[in-house]
Amino acid sequence: MFFGVTILIVFAVLAILMMTQKIHTIVAVFILTMATALLAGIPVKGTDGILASVIEAGAARLASAIIALVMGGWLGQIMNRTGITESTIRFAAELGGDNKYVLSMVLAAGTALVFTAVGGLGALILVG
Repeated sequence: MFFGVTILIVFAVLAILMMTQKIHTIVAVFILTMATALLAGIPVKGTDGILASVIEAGAARLASAIIALVMGGWLGQIMNRTGITESTIRFAAELGGDNKYVLSMVLAAGTALVFTAVGGLGALILVG
């Protein structure tokens, strides 16, 4: 119980640091994996240790997630710099007009539909 609560506290601290942009997401993922492994009592060295099973094997497993994070960040910056984001928000605000509640419900339903249909971290980052 203690270890689970401690892992949740570490996660919450890292989430707050990411939201306040004090730490990058990729760095936070590695910190969380190391903290989880240490709290679980996995030895640092050895064939089943942190160095072999978490860092070496984990880096290969997280490669697709890291690429999705990088590509999502690049796409977000491109959309901000070209004005796509502002024009989309402006269009949605004009479309809503006096029926902001109806528009918000339609957008929420559309987002929920997309999130149930897509799979993988990359697609979720691009939609989010």
